Amino acid sequence: MTTGATLQFVQSDNRSSGAVVYRLQMRERLPERLIVAFENVSPVKSWVVTRYGAGVLRTVVFFHHVSRAEWSFYGIWGIPEAGRFLGNAPTASYVNRAIALFRHVAGIPPTREPPAAPR
Repeated sequence: MTTGATLQFVQSDNRSSGAVVYRLQMRERLPERLIVAFENVSPVKSWVVTRYGAGVLRTVVFFHHVSRAEWSFYGIWGIPEAGRFLGNAPTASYVNRAIALFRHVAGIPPTREPPAAPR
């Protein structure tokens, strides 16, 4: 992926009763830093109720190469108050997503540390 590249993917998860289309955009790609943004393109529905409208779930993640064998990670998640129709978003879900993305970028198998958030 190059800087500015935009991809779409479909994901089924615990926030919806069906598949949701997401947009991924590589904001910056340098040897020492990656910045990736995500946004839902389709609405997130729980059966017939729209839980989050299109464009409401937004995430930006930052990876910074600290040393030869170490990367740092932080992310910013945003859900406007109006988008929280069915209560607060599950924190463990966001932690698990961040860990999965970090493991992928760092080349860590999904079964190794760091552990996922408790359910």
